[in-house]
Amino acid sequence: MALKQILAVMCLTVPMLAAAENSMVGEWAMPVPNNPQCSELYRFDADGQFTVSSDQEQVTGRYDVQATPALSQMNVTFLSDNNMTDCFGNTVDQTGQKDAHFLKWDTENAVQLCSDVTGQNCPVKLYRQ
Repeated sequence: MALKQILAVMCLTVPMLAAAENSMVGEWAMPVPNNPQCSELYRFDADGQFTVSSDQEQVTGRYDVQATPALSQMNVTFLSDNNMTDCFGNTVDQTGQKDAHFLKWDTENAVQLCSDVTGQNCPVKLYRQ
């Protein structure tokens, strides 16, 4: 009976541990649907800094990830933006903007950025490089 209990606990805790190990640290790419020759490139550093390169645009900022009962929340603050054109043809200055995203992990190498904690509206998908 003790072995069954141990196995049951392992089955319940291993998926939770695996989810907790997912990390945004590293380089990521987001393919642009209507512009296949252009990808947005993201770099998240362990010290909470991030950079985004999108066509001619270069953006920097800070991020943090907070665990929640549902999906983890990633908060970002844009610190600088060179106001150049991005892969979508936009030239919006994001300096000072703050956003919150909820992380819905498909695998350790693919994550969706969702606008709601339920993971129903996830317009951005990033792939680890």
